[in-house]
Amino acid sequence: MCLPRGVEEVAAAAKSAGLKMNPKKWPVQVMKFSSGLNTVDYRLLELPPQLEDSLQTGETLVVRGQIQEEAVLCSQTATYEMKVVDVSNTMLICPRLRTPEDSSFKEQKMEDVIRHLDVCATIGSYYEVRPCRPRLAKLKQILQTSAYKGPELEELSTRLYSLEDLLDSVQASEKELLTALQQFGAFELNGKWRILEVQYEEGAFTSILTLLDEKMWSYKSVPLGECCMLLEELYPRFVVKHCLELYGQKCTSEDDVDDIYCFDELKVCQFYAEYLLRPAGRFNIDDFLESWQQSVPSGMQTSLQQLMGLALWDLDARPPVIWHFPARDLPEDSTERFARLFKTRTKWTLEEIEPFIRDLATEKISANAVLLKYARMSTNGLGKKVFNSKRPL
Repeated sequence: MCLPRGVEEVAAAAKSAGLKMNPKKWPVQVMKFSSGLNTVDYRLLELPPQLEDSLQTGETLVVRGQIQEEAVLCSQTATYEMKVVDVSNTMLICPRLRTPEDSSFKEQKMEDVIRHLDVCATIGSYYEVRPCRPRLAKLKQILQTSAYKGPELEELSTRLYSLEDLLDSVQASEKELLTALQQFGAFELNGKWRILEVQYEEGAFTSILTLLDEKMWSYKSVPLGECCMLLEELYPRFVVKHCLELYGQKCTSEDDVDDIYCFDELKVCQFYAEYLLRPAGRFNIDDFLESWQQSVPSGMQTSLQQLMGLALWDLDARPPVIWHFPARDLPEDSTERFARLFKTRTKWTLEEIEPFIRDLATEKISANAVLLKYARMSTNGLGKKVFNSKRPL
């Protein structure tokens, strides 16, 4: 096809197409397909305003995901899923194209009122990005396989991960990854992120709690240095310090020579509850409550409310029972999560199920909205609202 070269030819071409030339809308841009036209090397990405602003300020966006995974887009603080959206009209990629919004649109010499441009690619789809939860199942697996079990069991063959390694492997932003590491109770050792193996952590922390009885320390005033000295033959100093930080916080005053830690009552009570329930299967709830209260340090008070999201109980059973059921062990996928929950219990009150779905919420979708997507609400015989599965199990 012969392309128009001058103003007269452009006007004639426009007239034949039924268009009226407007002299105020110059320049005219004449496009043709380049000889190197392709549909492979270019992808279009539609960014929400917050991500566009991030790029404008120099932030880097990273696409994360292995070959077998669906890719996600990560900023420094958030994760976004990427979905392909097909369009009915083919889009043309033309690098030098100007639009009326460009300041230089009308700033051209008279001989440049006709601009000839090459279309280098055609696109029939684009990527839409939407906020999503970080995908942390792989992080949990990595931490579990590299858990610290004591200096005598450190294996050189075990792969360990730095923060950079984790960012390359886990589909999450750096901020979300660091938050998750804190939630998983991870620590950095020699530049690598680890967690304590469950039984090893239980042994270390129960040893510290035993010192409270032996030394008659208050759980609100636990000396780090003395703990480390008394347990040095059993546990490295960093393990003792990590346990104190996991289950308490530093509360040293200016007059204290040693670092003093104050235990968090909720965390310690939850630790002992899991310590008792994890190996027990179903536990007579009366026996459990008695053993649990006797286990915690003097001055602490246990309550079933402390176990929301960690255990389930059935007060209608004969005898009433309780069992270990931590939310952290549930599937990350929402569909699988609700299938597991409704297989465990056919009907849930909102108070019962909320701790197990809280982490499914995003900045745009609340946990209640997620619940209503997978469950229907009804009223039980006591007039209380309950939720059961929308899908057959």
